[in-house]
Amino acid sequence: MSNYWKNKIKKYWTVNYVDDSFERISQFFRFLFLKRILLKLKLDHDKRIIDFGCWYCFFLDEIKKNWYKKLYWFDILKENIELCENNNFRNLIVWDIFYFYKKYSNKKFDFIYSITVLQHILKENEFEKVVITSNKLLNIGWYFYMIEWFWNDKLINKFILKRNKEKFIDLMKKNWFELIEDIQLINWWLYLINKFIRIRFLEKFLLKILFYLSIIINKKKKWNETLNSLLFKKIKNV
Repeated sequence: MSNYWKNKIKKYWTVNYVDDSFERISQFFRFLFLKRILLKLKLDHDKRIIDFGCWYCFFLDEIKKNWYKKLYWFDILKENIELCENNNFRNLIVWDIFYFYKKYSNKKFDFIYSITVLQHILKENEFEKVVITSNKLLNIGWYFYMIEWFWNDKLINKFILKRNKEKFIDLMKKNWFELIEDIQLINWWLYLINKFIRIRFLEKFLLKILFYLSIIINKKKKWNETLNSLLFKKIKNV
């Protein structure tokens, strides 16, 4: 990734944006959980999938390799859309979920996923509108999957909100999403792998071990900050 794009991303994303070697490790680790959910749900290849906040289309690219065809995506940043186009995802428009819903209100979708995106929605009233719109997009009985950071209800900076997990789950339930699975990811190990391992094969091997450990251990201890894999099922229209 060029310095030009690193600087562009750094402007809009987390204040602690790290180099692309860590980003590669982090994204692959999160993709293992996304892939696990797709396999667990036995999602047919003709199902409609939305990438909510596609960034540079890393997850879309990986899903596409697994022969999913009906893929939809959007992002609010022009820079991210340009990154996707560089990765051969064409004809993208800068949208938020509300414009996306206006365009596709005649369609229903089977699976929405969002990877560390919702923390950037700072206003609580707008955040609830996002949840309601997500409900409207989904077929009843289908799924909204996310990986999200949770802290206390305080701003880190003007781009990220520290959101409380219990309140977040209550809001999802209020809008007819049932929590199916909640796994706390052992995220801090990623920093150790990035710091000490420089062999790609070993990286992936250790990340897969970490992936299984997260599922098996799934500690209930409340840390100051947690990265969680959350699967919700739509049970009723709003």
